[in-house]
Amino acid sequence: GKKGKPFTFPDSFILVIGYIRYSFHLPYRQTEGIIQATGKRLPANPPIYGQICKRINKLNIDIKRDKRELVSVGRWGKTPLSIDVQSDSLRLSKTTSNSLITVTPNFEVILQTQSSEGRSLAFHLREFCNLQNKLNPNVDPVQIFSLTKESVVRSFRTGNYTWQKIVSLLTDTAYPSSIPENVKHELREWGEKYGEIKIKTIDVLDCKDEIIAETLLNDPVIRKQIITRVGKTTIEIKSGSRSQILSRCDKLGYFIKT
Repeated sequence: GKKGKPFTFPDSFILVIGYIRYSFHLPYRQTEGIIQATGKRLPANPPIYGQICKRINKLNIDIKRDKRELVSVGRWGKTPLSIDVQSDSLRLSKTTSNSLITVTPNFEVILQTQSSEGRSLAFHLREFCNLQNKLNPNVDPVQIFSLTKESVVRSFRTGNYTWQKIVSLLTDTAYPSSIPENVKHELREWGEKYGEIKIKTIDVLDCKDEIIAETLLNDPVIRKQIITRVGKTTIEIKSGSRSQILSRCDKLGYFIKT
């Protein structure tokens, strides 16, 4: 019969995708996200999850191979592979990548933990990410984290991170040297919304009745320490003015209960 149109991407390219998927235990949609995030230099649009599924199922991928050996296929290994999508072959890259993580559009952070730098970075990622796979970093070559609103806001509350600092850390260590725009947008939105409402602890004078409150409001010494009248019998005072107000109220014959 007539020979059909050849595939845009050779079997070797799909084989690498398959190894990545099996190594990281990823669904097809998440696998698609990784390829989209890392395949900006591909000559055509990256394959979608349906195409990946059909092509992988036609290939003979041995999932029983050691995980460390499988992960050595692709960017995460010690000897990364340069994929030539124009031919059905793989070439060993002469240079190794200094990048340690890949951030996917579905908010996953895939970390290479084979180096001391990777293990150190894992400590920082735990500050604003949730760890998905609880693996032994000394044995398993990758760890997968997820960026969630809760984990990011948690890091804001510790005071150790801002959204700008998180974006900077991810960008500096990511491959390629950027993170997906939707991830950056959400981080910025979470950061800008953080702090729109604040819980404050204030000092107030809670008076027994309005007559006492009016007396304190009209006193020339106490009036300097007052911020505002909160209610009919409640007055907000400046922080650090307690001792001065205590002393003044004692002279006026009002003994404050602290």
